[in-house]
Amino acid sequence: MGENDAWIAATAMKGGLTLIGHDDKAFQDRPGLTYVNFRQ
Repeated sequence: MGENDAWIAATAMKGGLTLIGHDDKAFQDRPGLTYVNFRQ
């Protein structure tokens, strides 16, 4: 997970939002983060 990915994840978590993206390696299985891959 790069620095920008960490900021995106933190912003989504802080706001109680679902992160929608296409980077399972960076975002999937992160505690407290709801992530949806838009290509699946």
